[in-house]
Amino acid sequence: MQIDAVTRVATDAAEITHSAASLLGRHLDVNCCAYAEVEYDQDNLTVIGNFVDGLPSMVGSYTLRQFSSSAYDLLTEGHPFIVEDSESDQRCGTGIEAFRSAGVRVPSPTR
Repeated sequence: MQIDAVTRVATDAAEITHSAASLLGRHLDVNCCAYAEVEYDQDNLTVIGNFVDGLPSMVGSYTLRQFSSSAYDLLTEGHPFIVEDSESDQRCGTGIEAFRSAGVRVPSPTR
């Protein structure tokens, strides 16, 4: 299904965000995909909608630095910050607990 087909009939912003996150998450074959609004300071962000498959929702307010300074540096420079396994990715450093609570780990063998 394409994004325009899903969002054309949606009237609620939260429904549109969830539908977009779901389609993208399934397309990428990931178990979490989130959309966030980033504040002017580029550190505070609010996850406004997400797709999660077997993980807790990430909707809420965060700072990029609570996840890692690497995330903050890359994202504020316009680069993606992709973590497949927070347990072995050294960039997660002091933010490991934030990644653990978000369920960012190695995909299961069945995925």
